Amino acid sequence: MLKSTESIPYFSMASLYISYLPIAVHIILAIFFWFGANRFIKHIFYNSYETNSSCVTTHQVQTIAFSVVGLLLIVWSAPVIIHLLYKVHLLKEFDSYYETPINIKAGMVELILKISLGVILFFGAKGLSGFLLHIRELGSK
Repeated sequence: MLKSTESIPYFSMASLYISYLPIAVHIILAIFFWFGANRFIKHIFYNSYETNSSCVTTHQVQTIAFSVVGLLLIVWSAPVIIHLLYKVHLLKEFDSYYETPINIKAGMVELILKISLGVILFFGAKGLSGFLLHIRELGSK
């Protein structure tokens, strides 16, 4: 049993600190979105934002749904990026000529696709929901 942190090797302490990063990222993002919610709503509904209106249209609900899904993809992927970059750093530190394994490369590609899809859904939610409403109108004619 360890009695002090001096007996823990440096890379183990770094691993311990890195393991707390996903929690810290989630807390920071939660605080950011909690206090910045009003700005996000104004950005999403920049043309139709009314403070006194209590009626919510289908277009607004779809826009919110797409934005939430995009935001979830971004928030869930952000801590995993830190973990993958740390893995690559440890592998390169261990052996500078070591080639990154295919599973880590595939994980990076997956994260890039998730984050790009999340950004597209978050910032393009209004256009996407308008497109779906237009298709629904064409189908009902």
